[in-house]
Amino acid sequence: MRKSTTHSTTPNGQWALGSRQRPKSLRPLFDYLTHASTSLDDMLETLDLSKDEAEALLLSQQYSAHRQLRTTLLAQQLQLIAQNHAQSAISRLLELSRSHHPATARLATTQLLAFANLLPATPPIPIENRKQKIENAPPPAPSPEPPSPVESPTSRLHDVTTSPPSAPAIPSPLPRSPLITRTLERTMKTTRLLTLASFVLCLSSFLLLVRAAAAAPPATAPADSSYIVGADISWVPQREAAGAHYSDNGQQQDILAILKSHGFNYIRLRTFVDPTQSTPRDRPYSPQGFCDLPHTIAFAKQIKAAGLHLLIDFHYSDSWADPGKQFTPSSWKNLSFPDLVQKLHDYTKDAVTQLKDAGAEPDMVQVGNEITPGMLTDGPNGGGSTKNWDQLAQLLTAGLSAVKEVDPKILTMLHIDRGGDNPGTVRWVDAALAHNVHFDVLGLSCYQRWQGPPEKWKANFDDLAKRYPNLKFVMAEVDAHALQANAIMRALPDHRGLGTFIWEPTANNAGQALFDNQGNVIPAKMAEYDQLKQMLATQP
Repeated sequence: MRKSTTHSTTPNGQWALGSRQRPKSLRPLFDYLTHASTSLDDMLETLDLSKDEAEALLLSQQYSAHRQLRTTLLAQQLQLIAQNHAQSAISRLLELSRSHHPATARLATTQLLAFANLLPATPPIPIENRKQKIENAPPPAPSPEPPSPVESPTSRLHDVTTSPPSAPAIPSPLPRSPLITRTLERTMKTTRLLTLASFVLCLSSFLLLVRAAAAAPPATAPADSSYIVGADISWVPQREAAGAHYSDNGQQQDILAILKSHGFNYIRLRTFVDPTQSTPRDRPYSPQGFCDLPHTIAFAKQIKAAGLHLLIDFHYSDSWADPGKQFTPSSWKNLSFPDLVQKLHDYTKDAVTQLKDAGAEPDMVQVGNEITPGMLTDGPNGGGSTKNWDQLAQLLTAGLSAVKEVDPKILTMLHIDRGGDNPGTVRWVDAALAHNVHFDVLGLSCYQRWQGPPEKWKANFDDLAKRYPNLKFVMAEVDAHALQANAIMRALPDHRGLGTFIWEPTANNAGQALFDNQGNVIPAKMAEYDQLKQMLATQP
């Protein structure tokens, strides 16, 4: 807030500090500004500014931004003087000092002092005698009468400046008074100091932020997914509905919390179109509808709430789809092939959209499960069998594109069962790429019972990584060999081995169980994942 000031004139009529009256000529004001002012504060006070405003002005970094304004104003005011409008010039400058930013006030003051140099020099007055000198100053010379209508501007300018008629109206270059020089030097020095201080402050702030970031505790959600340690636990909701509980070290806990505490960061969920329906080879997967889309969404929300990442595995069937069977869902049976392609696209897009809208958007989507022989193979004209890659490519592209239409950041995976079969894997991938099927990740099943020992898995993945530099890889299903399987994936070049998913660790179909029949963690089995967790913490 600006402070109010008392305005007066000196006894002898000279214009005094804070006066609302304007001098009839420039000379008394210029004398006062040139010889009575001892600091920038005084000059600004003359223009009715407070000390706080003056100090702010001195520190203002916006002064340089007014360079163009300074040039324009100076040209305007010098032109006014040249046209014998000195009174208008001083009034305009004083108005600017009150109606604009403080930087403009300082600019106006500097111009006034510059105009003062057009007047005859007055001997400097010692600082200690200035106050007395001003109080005892003789009355100012009588102001000249206003110019008559026929009086030329040039003659009026001679009266103000006492210059001979032949002298130029404006000297060039304009001399600079010692006061202006000192003021500019102080301003430049202050600006340099402020610049240095600003740099030091910014550097200190940056260092504090770095230190704070280093000292901050690691985030607990979501879990780190730079390397995938995953598990397919699609049976869990069904078993919990039947009364199952899970415990670790004798303490009953949510299975998601247990897995996360042992280093798991990804969960895989399979989903069927209508699991209450039977297929030509299987009874209904679940008369209660477990693993249908509503049940999958409900469990996916719990997974995301636990800070874990999510892989959705579309079987595109009412029950198990695997290398031995890929049956079309019963509700899609009577569709023509073009309609079947459209149906697969729409079903996939709708399912992923519902997951996203529920706050459980998948991080990765698997289009088909172990589709080594193809998918929907009992459809029209052989459906999507590998015997008809043109049709299979259409179905795969329909599902893959549907995922990307919901969110291009979601990774897409194609999954076959050829973990230990390099020639079979190469034939399948070459055919897919030849038919312009675009996907992000190739997933392979790796069970010793069906795909042979881990050494064969390694040879296959090593060759695939060389052949297909644009693909990433996962073990979409793996049995109990956690350390060997993850060592194979982590050894792939350019971090393209994304990780592994153990299949149903609450069951023991292939010796993979991490929990016993009562739902308790088996310490000896979980120890491999604890070891993997420690290794990833030190060698991410």
